[in-house]
Amino acid sequence: YLTCLYLTCLYLTCLYLTCLYLTCLYLTCLYLTCLYLTCLYLTCLYLTCLYLTCLYLTCLYLTCLYLTCLYLACLYLTCLYLTCLYLTCLYLTCLCLTCLYLTCLYLTCLYLTCLYLTCLYLACLYLTCLYLTCLYLTLRLVQRFCCTRK
Repeated sequence: YLTCLYLTCLYLTCLYLTCLYLTCLYLTCLYLTCLYLTCLYLTCLYLTCLYLTCLYLTCLYLTCLYLTCLYLACLYLTCLYLTCLYLTCLYLTCLCLTCLYLTCLYLTCLYLTCLYLTCLYLACLYLTCLYLTCLYLTLRLVQRFCCTRK
């Protein structure tokens, strides 16, 4: 009976230790699996956050670069437009002043030419009148002289 009891106790003890070992093994495997999955989840979460942060910073950088280039292009085009506007205004002002100068010069020359021709005409008229008067007086004198001599 004691042997049987001993063997039963030994069997139950082995069974209990086996169950305890398998339970510990199962819980250890479960713990390690949970730990692995948690680490895997946290690693994926970290890599996803890192990827999204890099993507956000890249988009921010490209947006800033685009806006800077757009600003510089607008500034360049505005400066180019204002320079062209200034040069066009300067050209038109010079053209107007040149036309005004040439018109004044033309009118002055025209006035002086007209004045010269008028003076020349009056001088010729005066000399013609003087000549005709002298001729008339000379003829009268000759006629008188001839009449008195006869």
